[in-house]
Amino acid sequence: MDHLNHLYELNNMVLPIYLYGSEVLRNENSEADLNDRAAIVSLLEDMYETLKEADGCGLAAPQVGVNKRIVIVSQCARNICRSKKAVSYKG
Repeated sequence: MDHLNHLYELNNMVLPIYLYGSEVLRNENSEADLNDRAAIVSLLEDMYETLKEADGCGLAAPQVGVNKRIVIVSQCARNICRSKKAVSYKG
């Protein structure tokens, strides 16, 4: 997580969002190290600030340049899932 630690030096920052076609989105994503709680919490806080700023419903860590399997979902996405059949899988 050395790459991530650099991102966490600043608290609650809005991260850049990489769009479809960006090279970083093609990289393989790894499991988050749940033993590094401080880094995970800091990333989630930054992702939350980024999601609010972008007025979005959900955000995955790779979309902000962090190739970890982490995602946040806002209330608006939960409301959409309630009105439609939600499908989930682990793959």
